[in-house]
Amino acid sequence: MSARTVVVVMRVTTLKASAGRLEGLLAYYAGLAEDRGQEGPGRGPVDYYLDPDEPPGRWWGHGRAALGLEGTIAGDELRAVLDAHHPTTGARLGRRFGDASARGFDATFSPPKLVSVLWALSPDPCVRAEVLAAHDTAVETALGWFEQHGAVTRRGRDGVHQVDAAGITVAVFRQHTSRAMDPQLHTHAVIVAKVQDETGRWLALDARFLKYQQRTIGTVYDAALRTELTGRLGVVWTERDPGVFDLACVPDRVRDGFSKRCGQVDAKLAELVRRWSDEHDGATPDARTIAGLERAAAVASRPGKTHTTDAETLRAAWVTEARDLGFDPDGLVAERITEHRPAVAAVPDEDLIEEALFHASTDTSAWLRADLARHLATILDAHTTPTADALVVEIDRLAALAEASCIALGPEHHDTSRHRRDGRPVTEHLTDRHFTTPGVLAQEHHLQHWAARNARRVEPVDDPQTAAAQAIAGHDRLVLVVGPAGTGKTHTTARAVTALDRAARPVIGLAPSGKAADVLAREAGCATDTVAGFLTRHRGRPSPWPAGTTVILDEAGMTATDDLARLVALAERQGWRLAAVGDPYQLPAVGRGGVFAHWCDTLSHHALEEPRRFGQPWEAAASLALRRTARGRRRLRGTRPAHQHPPTPRRQSGRASPRASRSGRSFGRDHRDDRGDGPGDQHGDPIRQRKARPRGRVA
Repeated sequence: MSARTVVVVMRVTTLKASAGRLEGLLAYYAGLAEDRGQEGPGRGPVDYYLDPDEPPGRWWGHGRAALGLEGTIAGDELRAVLDAHHPTTGARLGRRFGDASARGFDATFSPPKLVSVLWALSPDPCVRAEVLAAHDTAVETALGWFEQHGAVTRRGRDGVHQVDAAGITVAVFRQHTSRAMDPQLHTHAVIVAKVQDETGRWLALDARFLKYQQRTIGTVYDAALRTELTGRLGVVWTERDPGVFDLACVPDRVRDGFSKRCGQVDAKLAELVRRWSDEHDGATPDARTIAGLERAAAVASRPGKTHTTDAETLRAAWVTEARDLGFDPDGLVAERITEHRPAVAAVPDEDLIEEALFHASTDTSAWLRADLARHLATILDAHTTPTADALVVEIDRLAALAEASCIALGPEHHDTSRHRRDGRPVTEHLTDRHFTTPGVLAQEHHLQHWAARNARRVEPVDDPQTAAAQAIAGHDRLVLVVGPAGTGKTHTTARAVTALDRAARPVIGLAPSGKAADVLAREAGCATDTVAGFLTRHRGRPSPWPAGTTVILDEAGMTATDDLARLVALAERQGWRLAAVGDPYQLPAVGRGGVFAHWCDTLSHHALEEPRRFGQPWEAAASLALRRTARGRRRLRGTRPAHQHPPTPRRQSGRASPRASRSGRSFGRDHRDDRGDGPGDQHGDPIRQRKARPRGRVA
């Protein structure tokens, strides 16, 4: 898995149904409002404990007024809006839904486990009430942030204009346990897919921002929750992993003991990850692949529903379980969980901005303002503001300043006749305007110019494998070999290694993981190392590899840009050759990458296109079809380097980090500890030369 821990606190599920399954979907979600008071398992997404004094759900959002929705949710109301009808008049809300239409979006918010445990175990009803209130406030804050920044619809021919929606309509249901009956507060926020534009016309919510930025919306929720609980109860937070916080007043063993459902999912996920890795030659899945495996693990390990349990009986069972774990819940009262700390000095804006850009450029070459907001929400201390509302204002203020220190990418839209509330023209979509730093551009331009100088033109030949093997064993400074799985890349590499050995020329192969390096050593017959290990062993030390060494970079598309830059710098300094072999449409790099793919798009390369590994024709066809799908995903993900976007001249505004403006560095943070030096250091990037600060409060 990735070295960076990603904890999902909000996940969006798109609600679709064909005509034959429509009634099932409507009953499934209307059951959230209708199941209260019924005997036996409910029909909604969950059948969890529900406090008898609480309403089954409530309406939220500025869009609800036009539908006459207020207060407690009735099942018939939710059925109506999910079927595109007015809940009172029955009038149709714009176009009717088709089988493929998104009728709504279930955004589910979950706090850290120990927040739920504090609510479940505290003997103090005031503490329990404050935890629930903090969670509810954080959910509304996150939904409000989305409503302000991402609630848009499309108008014009082919939906070319993206205009503001007049608010969203959300059915909010708070629930309290997992399917394993552990304490787990969570809220289903069912966002209705119908919104109004400024003229009152009912159109579809353009949910791209909601889907692409669900991590950001979840992070805003998480930061708002920390702020609210800190202000209400004075609790203290610990950073379990970079950017992952939980309460300090409950020990870890209690969290583990009350995470039975998590254990079920983790066990299944570990099995799926092992299986996936075995099927991909020992590779490590990227964050997006892991997210898909997590969803599959959650479904595969899901137990059946449990009958509703009496609140007092359930709480008594939890208290007993906690005591069996060696923890006394009687200490979870207000006066004992509150910790009074001296005031923390305010962190200068430029330090916060520097840190946010530091993390943004670790993940990718280009980002949206919303991505900067996500990093800032994680960085800001829980004491920064007294309330969640004030926190969101601060996040947006700092995100605007951080954006001002970046370079805008992509074509500028000069339509000045109509603008959204964010000040951008309606011809520019929310997910269009990307940014990067001068340092990222400088590093990528250096790599592109180096590659263009050293890659020779490849002429069409009848036997591309032989030509590629001869090129790897030749004398060109850079050789690019591209091919889908099963086209003989490893066999070609082995032929080249044999030729180099016969000529008594040194060669070493580099791979993204230890297991992949072992496979390369066995099948290609050469000395191998991991990319990270090789760079570490060359950090400030003489190299055992002489000038003229051929460095074969296997699975080159998985190499992060920082690593590739350091490897190129070593090759230049030591007089080595580089043969980059891989498929840009397979697994991407962990962190910022895409340079190898751009080299393949723009430079002459050896293309191995005929599948040879497969015994049946359909296997080869299926492999190529999967590659075409991966190619489309790579384009959509925006994994291309920043310099593929033509820079847009723009006037710098707002207060930016003076250090960023002065050095033009990229703020890229190493996400592994064993990295070497490279061209990034030659572009005035002192941040790359220091140890990365832990995320959280900036001291």
